[in-house]
Amino acid sequence: MLGPSLTVLHLAIATVCTALMIGLGFLARPQRSTVLWSTMFVVAMAGSFGALTSAALESRAFWLISMSLVLTVPFLLWSGLRAHRGARYSYAWVAAVVGVVLIVIFVIGAGRPGFPIIGRVSMLLAATVNIVVLGELLRRPERGRGAAVPLLLATALWMLLSVVGVIAAILNLTENYELLTQTNSVGLSIYMICALVSLLFFIRGDGTGAVVGDGAAFRVVAADRLARARAAEENTWTLLDIRLDDPVDLRGASGDGAFAGLSARFHELVRAAFPAEADVAAFSETRAVVLLARTETVVRSHVRRLMESLAVADTEAPVMLQLSVSVGWADATRCAFDVDALLATAAAQADGAVAAGGDRWQRA
Repeated sequence: MLGPSLTVLHLAIATVCTALMIGLGFLARPQRSTVLWSTMFVVAMAGSFGALTSAALESRAFWLISMSLVLTVPFLLWSGLRAHRGARYSYAWVAAVVGVVLIVIFVIGAGRPGFPIIGRVSMLLAATVNIVVLGELLRRPERGRGAAVPLLLATALWMLLSVVGVIAAILNLTENYELLTQTNSVGLSIYMICALVSLLFFIRGDGTGAVVGDGAAFRVVAADRLARARAAEENTWTLLDIRLDDPVDLRGASGDGAFAGLSARFHELVRAAFPAEADVAAFSETRAVVLLARTETVVRSHVRRLMESLAVADTEAPVMLQLSVSVGWADATRCAFDVDALLATAAAQADGAVAAGGDRWQRA
């Protein structure tokens, strides 16, 4: 078990991080992703408290349970990332299953000669979820501004410590299992601090005015509107998936700071081009989704107005660049008023417009 001073320090860090995530994250943006991330920090804090209790009571059982809780942290992180980007399923239940399985493994293996190896292999298996966490982070638009870098480095550190721990246990490079556990505890503290920095940036945005990553909230609102539209037999509902063309080239030409301004202008012009009753969501800094009830002719005029406004360079910007968009168009009637089908269809059409050279719309 951990030394008292290290355990108290780890508990203090976990408590502060939990308070900050709940206060600055969940309370500021009460949504599914912030619930999962707040739960992640609460679980880590509970694991730290369990470790402190085990040290005070010299209870092996408390220590095993606390370690099992801690190892579910990356699963909750991954679930929250999926929820934040608007994925239909977050798979939050996986963390609960993993926690129960690890408790059973640790309780059965405790006291056996091969327990250090069992413990390290369990930690390695739990750490493998960081591979998909890395995938989620690398697909996020914020990585270009460095917001994901702290969490990327912390995730890589978690994986490295797990691999080193397994190798050391298998090859008997050290018989001091407590030393390896203390190393993991320090690594977890670093992991939590880095996760807090990146996640708060994801939640609160970059301050440019664009709301990034509200896909999950949009799904809820859109599903309700479409259900009522279907009941009323309103057949003019349309969903548009709007993509900013050549984002990589734009970022390279303008730099990170100026690109943030371009992104904010893109989202402002999208909102200005459509009527006030339209539902507009910024899925990323280069992608917006619009749900509105208008005839085909009117929708075309709104899209054309958006394209014309983007083509006019902003004379007040540090770098004067003309912007263009690719738009995917899906009709609610053809998708049975299902929000997931609409999003998928519009996304496919937007991808087609991008592949065709951009600066156009494509309708399903």
